[in-house]
Order: sequence, then C-alpha cells, then structure tokens
Amino acid sequence: MEYSYDNEQIALREAVNGLLNRAYGGDQRRTVVAAEPGFDEKTWARLAEMGVLGLPFAESDGGMGAGPVEVSIVAEEIGRMLAPEPFVEAVVLAGGLVAAVGTDGQRAELLGALAEGTTLLAFAHAEPGSRWEATARGVQATADGDGWRLTGVKEPVPHGARADVLVVSAVVDGATQLFVVRADAEGLTRTGYRTHDGGRAAAVTFDGTPAELLGDGDADRTSAVEEALGRARIAYASEAIGAMETALGTTTEYLRTRKQFGVTLNKFQALTFRAADMYVSLELARSTVLWATLVADAGGDVVGAGHRARLQSSRAGRHIGKEAIQLHGGIGMTAEYKIGHYTSRLTAIDHQLGDGDWALSRLAAGVDDHLTVDPLT
Repeated sequence: MEYSYDNEQIALREAVNGLLNRAYGGDQRRTVVAAEPGFDEKTWARLAEMGVLGLPFAESDGGMGAGPVEVSIVAEEIGRMLAPEPFVEAVVLAGGLVAAVGTDGQRAELLGALAEGTTLLAFAHAEPGSRWEATARGVQATADGDGWRLTGVKEPVPHGARADVLVVSAVVDGATQLFVVRADAEGLTRTGYRTHDGGRAAAVTFDGTPAELLGDGDADRTSAVEEALGRARIAYASEAIGAMETALGTTTEYLRTRKQFGVTLNKFQALTFRAADMYVSLELARSTVLWATLVADAGGDVVGAGHRARLQSSRAGRHIGKEAIQLHGGIGMTAEYKIGHYTSRLTAIDHQLGDGDWALSRLAAGVDDHLTVDPLT
C-alpha cells in the first residue's frame, strides 16, 4: 500500500524523530529506564511543548485537533527509537476516554493539563483473572452522597505508580462505568514495578477510595472502552512498525558487515532469504496498520480495524524479533546489545491489550457475518 504524508505530517515526523534521537540515540535509554519513573520527564515536557501530547484532542479542550494518522506517526517514531515515553498509554488510551465521555469541565481540566505535560493520566482497567476484556468485574463502585467510592484491585496498570490521575473502570449495578481518581486520594495504594521491556506498571488497590464519575448519566461505558482500546491497539501496532523497521535495519547491517569464513554473512544465500522474509513480514504489517489507521481516520469500525492491526503486527513482531536475534548469533542474546531490547518491546506490545491469537479469535467469532454472499447484478 502506498500512502504519502502531507508537508505538515512530514514536519511532525521529522520533529519527533529529531527530539527522540537526541534523547535516546546513544546509550541514554539504558540509563533512563533504570531510574524512576522509567522515562525522561524532560523529553516528555518537550513533547508537550511541540503539541504532541495534545494531538488527538479538540482545540477547545486544549489540544491540536489532529487525527489518527498523526497519532500513528508519533507512535511509529517512538517505536523506532524505543523511547519509553507513555504516549499511547496516557494520550491515546486514558486521554482518549476522557475526550470521549468526559464533561466539558473534565475535558478542559484533564486534557488541557495532559497536553501541557503537567498531568500524567493512566487507564486502570485490567484486573487479576481477567483477559483483555472491555468490561470491569472486580472493582466495585458505590454511591457516597454526591460522590462515589471504589473497592477492588487493578493490575497491571501501565505507569500507574507515576500517574497523577487514574481513569478507572468499575462496576455499577452490573454495568461498566468510568471514574476519575486523584493520586492523593485516601484508600489508594499503588505498588509499582519494572516490566521486562524496561517499562513500568503497578498494582493499584482501592479501599473505599473517593472517585469522581467520568461524564454525565448512568450509561454503560463498555462500548466507549472498546473503541478506546481499538484506537490504542492501532497506535501500539504503529509503534511496533517502528521497532520492527529498526530491528530489520540493524540485522541487515550486521549481515553486511559481520564476517564468517572470510566473507560477510550476506554472502550466505540462506541468511539473505531469511532477511528477505523479515522484510515481507514488515511490509505486510505496515500495510495492514496503515489501512487500520485510515479506517479510524474515516470514522469506520475502529474495533475491527484494531483487531486486524493487532493480529498482523503480532505475527510480524514475533517473526522479526526471533529472526533478528537468530541472525545476530550470540551477540543477539546479550543484554548489552540493542536487538534484544527491541524484541523485548515487541513482545510486550504483543501482550498489551490482547495478543495475536486473541485478536484472531475475536475476528473468527464474526465470520458468520459473511455467510451470505449477495449475487452479482
């Protein structure tokens, strides 16, 4: 699939690439992820200054009024540099839910602060024993005068220990509702830990924790959560494209320079064929993710597009990650060399919000929608 960015989109890509390359072009990432909060707060602030953190939000809410294409451009550059900034988690997922269901006042307060880089949002949705569902089960919300109180556990919550505000899904009379919980709320306990790819997550416990209902009314928010997860899956797939492209480029360069038996590795036809297969996987995933991005941009079936993007990026990520390590030989297994870090991140993305097998099962469940074929006229 061939698609050309316009001048503004190209400028956005170059600006984000330049910033992240300066921040993580050398060994800086290793130092940054070793310390809390797991990303560079100065780089996060610079992204805010560039308007990146407000890209998908309406201008009336303090954002830039951009769309899924611009979001995917940023996510891809983050993946290309393996930058640990929580763009998808805070902006696309948590911020997307506030934009979708929040009141005017909530959007102005939370999205404006997020766009300025002064407030970090996180979506607390996954629960122990659950598996990539759009509904809440374990956390219960009970009315308390004009407010609400939450009880239960959410885990894992990406960047949940650092977040200033949590957007929390909880059960109200059998329906899924969304709530806002401040970091200093009583009865809130957050236990943070490091993930295998260098990121951060937390176990969050609510013990009668005060919460504010996100939005008006008592409508079930399952569909809003499902759509936000779909958009996040597309953004994560774009991040995976950037990571896979770097992994492939690093591998082909290694084959061109590493010598064995007096010749470079790219002289061995079998290895060249394996690298070519990696390229095919990347381009197939890129086309699928671009298609999904354009579906979201056109207001189409974001959920279904997210499943397709997740399936193809999962398959390609596993293939390219494994082959990159194999073709690097022993050095690919060391923590000191970067290719393993790219494979680790691709693995983490694959299990974020549903892996490829899960996406395939969701798509297979809808096959009966196509049992009847309209006759040609």
